[in-house]
Amino acid sequence: MTFSIYNLTDTPIQATSARNDVSGLALHPKKSTTLKLPKFHGKHVYLHNAGDSAALDGDVETYQVSLPGNWEKRGASWIDVKVERECPWRVYWFWPAKSMVILSRRNMASYLSELPDSLSLASLVLPGTHDTLAFYGWPVSQCQSRSTPLSTQLLDGVRVIDVRLAAVPIVPKAGPKTGGPSPETLPSPQYKLIAYHGIYPQRTPFTTVLSSLHTYLTSPAGARETIVMSIKQEDFTITPPTTFSRLVREEIMNSPGGFKNTNEKGERDLGMWYLQNRIPTLGEVRGKVVLLSRFGVNGEEWEGGWEGLGIHPLHWPDSEKKGFVWHLKGTPIRTHDWYAIPSFLAIPEKTMLSTLVLKPTVPFPLNFPLSPEPSSNGGDGGSAPAYGPETLNIAYLSAATFPLALPPTVAMGCGWPGWKMGFEGVNARTGRWLLEELVPELKSFSPIKSATAPKSPENGYGAVKQSPSQEKQGVVMGESSDEERTARLSVRSVPDEVWQRIFFFEVVHGAEVSHNTASLRKICAVSRQWRSAAIKHCYLWTKIPPISLTYPDTKILPHVIEDLELYLSRSGALPISVNCHISADVCVAHRTHVEKIIRLLTDQCHRWQDLWIGLPLPEVKMLSPIQDNLPLLAKLDFEAKATDSESPGVHPREINISYFSNAPLLRNARLFSRNAIALMDIEEEPAFRIQLPWSQLETFEDEARCTTSYRDLIEGQPVNLKTLNITASLMPELPSTPCTLPNLEKLHLKVGNPGNIIASNLDLLTLPALTNLVIRGRFLSSDPLYAKVLALLRRSGCSLKHLDLDPVAADAGVFSNIFLLSPTIETLDITNPDTSILHSLILDTSSPSPVLPKLRNLTIRNSEMDGQIVVFDAPTLMHMIKSRTEDLGEGSLDKDLTQQLEDVSFVFDSDDTFHLHTVLFEMEDIATYEGARVRDTSLGELASRSRRILRDELTCYWHPRMSYLNIKLHLRF
Repeated sequence: MTFSIYNLTDTPIQATSARNDVSGLALHPKKSTTLKLPKFHGKHVYLHNAGDSAALDGDVETYQVSLPGNWEKRGASWIDVKVERECPWRVYWFWPAKSMVILSRRNMASYLSELPDSLSLASLVLPGTHDTLAFYGWPVSQCQSRSTPLSTQLLDGVRVIDVRLAAVPIVPKAGPKTGGPSPETLPSPQYKLIAYHGIYPQRTPFTTVLSSLHTYLTSPAGARETIVMSIKQEDFTITPPTTFSRLVREEIMNSPGGFKNTNEKGERDLGMWYLQNRIPTLGEVRGKVVLLSRFGVNGEEWEGGWEGLGIHPLHWPDSEKKGFVWHLKGTPIRTHDWYAIPSFLAIPEKTMLSTLVLKPTVPFPLNFPLSPEPSSNGGDGGSAPAYGPETLNIAYLSAATFPLALPPTVAMGCGWPGWKMGFEGVNARTGRWLLEELVPELKSFSPIKSATAPKSPENGYGAVKQSPSQEKQGVVMGESSDEERTARLSVRSVPDEVWQRIFFFEVVHGAEVSHNTASLRKICAVSRQWRSAAIKHCYLWTKIPPISLTYPDTKILPHVIEDLELYLSRSGALPISVNCHISADVCVAHRTHVEKIIRLLTDQCHRWQDLWIGLPLPEVKMLSPIQDNLPLLAKLDFEAKATDSESPGVHPREINISYFSNAPLLRNARLFSRNAIALMDIEEEPAFRIQLPWSQLETFEDEARCTTSYRDLIEGQPVNLKTLNITASLMPELPSTPCTLPNLEKLHLKVGNPGNIIASNLDLLTLPALTNLVIRGRFLSSDPLYAKVLALLRRSGCSLKHLDLDPVAADAGVFSNIFLLSPTIETLDITNPDTSILHSLILDTSSPSPVLPKLRNLTIRNSEMDGQIVVFDAPTLMHMIKSRTEDLGEGSLDKDLTQQLEDVSFVFDSDDTFHLHTVLFEMEDIATYEGARVRDTSLGELASRSRRILRDELTCYWHPRMSYLNIKLHLRF
């Protein structure tokens, strides 16, 4: 058996056919030297140091090398030959040349420690792993074997790790309840970074990765090593970039070896991190992690901006076949990350192009066809420039395209290529390329053809040469045709990422409830390229078209189901928004279709983010599959629709719905159940109770006839609640424990309970941030509503901007104190103000503290009190209005201190009362006031006009409280 042996070590080696044979061949330490051994009769070769041959009597260590047989030939073009465990060399067998290559064995756990500190990282070839933590999701998402966790990879010599992360919400369990709200007892959502590959979770927390890095770098083996860690955000369509950047910074700072921000003394502890935006030397980063940040945009969340984000590329074209170059403090960084190969047929081309970037003399970005002999100066004319040795080269050898180029296939190949029954993967081809670079005599690559190019001659690099253009015989091509062809080619050359960004602004931008489905349909109908780009952009399909089924229509239901299935499939695994309202008539007439629609939606309930849903009360039970399966739900709008066929007697005393009780991200909820059941006596009305995660809500609205939501919400102590709006005919249960809501700004209670009960319940509330207060109910004139509101303002220390209270008797002193505590009121709604109250509202600009100087909108209501008609004091009322309008001169008005009254509205219970006050206002306006002459002002003209319309026209459209709001007549007159 004759073969060649290449000794690439620094010492001569003796090779023999037997362990004790002294007549071996000397293998000199020269890379270019080829030595041939005579045919061996055995299957082994024995190696030992040539300088120790005199002591071959047993003192010399001899190592057995097992020669590969034909069975081993089935795999790649080279193999790692088996040697004895203590052998100081690594031996490789290269099948195409029938050669053996011997290299020195290094300690892969600490090989960088042998290199000098002065070397730049740009001068090193550091091995890395793509998607270092992708251990799950075979065959689409898995890129690494589970037998090689991160710690094993580091010990095996991996020095560049590729970490892809996504933010996952984590909600801690609530602690035991106490008498008052405490942040420790309330569950608040948090986010944790988890390893992801695309949309598939890889289970490894980022904190575990950081702990493994710290353990290795503080060990004796890794103390003088360095690790380059690339971090990329995978959930950019869900988590804002600034939020992701902040989470990365916080988890690094809180991890072992984490960095700290600059303290008051100007000192900063960077721990095990190198965060400068430049290429360091090896000595600067020994025992450290060099951050390569493919996130963070402009570095808002990091000290120093992007200059404190480590090596930070400002652009990274997606799957650029030619590669791209970016510069960092004068250092060119050549990057090749072409991963979207057409199929497995492009594996040879992928390997060739990725390895070319590692050769400094090759012009870059790559130009096709490639030059057979790239020059060091970049070639002539417009060819891509070549770069010198002070260049950082980044080559990604990974690729994947579903379904013809899955990651395992691209990496490991398929079949038995040595027997010409398969093909080699990128891993084997890259190893072959490295051996050929170490031993140029081994180069035997066959021409590599592009999987998408026609058959034609190849150049020296294996890329297809472009054939010269041929003139068409007998065809005259006009200038317009050339221009059209050029335009079409230009459009076709636009990357899908650009089209997807354009589609995003057209379909998604500004949409709150649903996307522009009409535009999306048109986009998909333009061309195959647009359709393909739109289908790949899953976010365009995340807002399901509204499903509004009011009338039984057999024709539309199949189309609704088809569209629903289409959007659910094309939205991938992203969170979705659902808007579905189905009436009782449709449920009865087309129950099978309705059940299919609800089943399709509930099957994807784990992806619900925003939900608007309305179902008849008996059909709400179809939502039972969503129980405890709403991890992403953030906004809920639930309506229990009417069911005419149901009789009031079948309802229990309480209707309980618990499907939404476990939604850890729910923040905004709106309920509507006023029409859920047939009209009945309010005393027999069943209470509507829906269970929600009350403690975490920020906005809540409820419109019902009988509800317990107010009590449940207040008992839940929602410290982050900002808006509370309850409209109900009856609240059978009210809270009994004190509650402080530090963030509540808007409180609207419009209920049919007795007024004294509602007023007394205000004593349990403390609302420091309250600015908008509306309280209406069945109040009597003697109910102490205004006194309770005054006590609430004093206890909370808040200042209102909007105040709307039900008609009760209140003296001017209480009113004045409310106005003093809330001088910022801009909107005021009062009922039956007497003369003292109207007088207290007169604006005196000469006063150092005028009453309500910011008042802009005033509503005055007239309502019967204890069966008696209340008549306003017209002179005082007109005086108050004029003091805030006509008496404020434009020249002397300081808008920062005083606001002119812009709108005055009057609301009356009956047409007769309205007619009476209109006459009084008209008479007052034309009377002599404070010695002035008789005048017909704009206010008097408006009163006369209103009185005439009321008398001549509005009476035929009469309705209590509504006659003066007839839009038809207002437009006419």
